[in-house]
Amino acid sequence: MSGVNHTPDKTQDIGGQDAPTARLLPNSVTVPNVDASGPAPKHTPEKKRRPWVKWVVGVLVFFLGVGIGGSGSDPTKSSEYQDLQRQLSSEQAKAKTSEERLDELEKQLKDTEDKLSDLKDQSDELDKRSKELDEQKKKLEEQQKSQEERQSQLDEREKSIASREEEKKKRAEELQAAQRQAEQEQQSQQVQQVQTDGSTQQQAAPQAPQQQATQNVGTVHGGAFCSTEGATGISDRGGATLTCRVAADGRLRWKR
Repeated sequence: MSGVNHTPDKTQDIGGQDAPTARLLPNSVTVPNVDASGPAPKHTPEKKRRPWVKWVVGVLVFFLGVGIGGSGSDPTKSSEYQDLQRQLSSEQAKAKTSEERLDELEKQLKDTEDKLSDLKDQSDELDKRSKELDEQKKKLEEQQKSQEERQSQLDEREKSIASREEEKKKRAEELQAAQRQAEQEQQSQQVQQVQTDGSTQQQAAPQAPQQQATQNVGTVHGGAFCSTEGATGISDRGGATLTCRVAADGRLRWKR
């Protein structure tokens, strides 16, 4: 087409991307801005834009502008325009699908991170409880150890008390045995003394046995020791007459 200059003009048209469009200058016959017939891609926040999507759309729009510049008065009806339009729509659909897939993956990633965070919180809580249980176990062990020490002290005290009681009992038995032995020795000495005295008296006055046998020594106590065999006395209980005789144990006692 003679006398027509094709100058690319940048305008934000398709999918929120800066794309070149062709205008016919200067004969006041302009080609309208190219508008994709397919659905516009979902506008995503700046943080979710993908560089490769922008690059693909830019390349397609560039070729679309070149095709428009080389076509006739109605470039939208050319086969090249329609092919490019279909390609653009296809790429936009793929880009939208990819965006949705990425959004889904990001959501899954966020859910996974949230779950990991929850698991970490649970793990921290379990660690805290485990630490508390360890502290309680340590306290119980210390209490048990203290009780065992106290029980050991009580056992030692009981053993000491039992040992002292046993020693006291043994000493008492020894003392009783010594007392019995002393009494026996004393009684034996008394018997020997009585026998010696009786023998001496018999040797000194053999001519008057009858007089000794009837000797009255006054008031006496029944069962008590006496020194002169055959002597008599009046019982302090009832006034009966008691005689000094050899008892079953071999000693002289006051008997009826």
